[in-house]
Amino acid sequence: MASAEAYMQELEKIYRLRTPDSPPLHILFDAGVGTLPISFTMQRGKALAAKYPNVGMILIATLTDRMVEIRIVDSFMRVIRLPNTRLRFFGLSRRDDAINWLLQDD
Repeated sequence: MASAEAYMQELEKIYRLRTPDSPPLHILFDAGVGTLPISFTMQRGKALAAKYPNVGMILIATLTDRMVEIRIVDSFMRVIRLPNTRLRFFGLSRRDDAINWLLQDD
């Protein structure tokens, strides 16, 4: 949990500096063989979005070895469609696909 909290604190520092006119922010998060706790991350992410609604576009590609996240959370995040945040999960072996997804609109 300490690493998850540290990640969210760093993300908040970035959000604090952004404005609606900021260029798109591309984040590649490599969870390796572990990952952030799903419910904690979703809760904190939702709180960040509410606290900083004018951060411009943010795209986050998460690399993980957990197939549950790749299938369920990835589908769930596509349905939610946050106005300024896009989040996708990719298997560890799909790093190039994740980078291509991040850069698709550039």
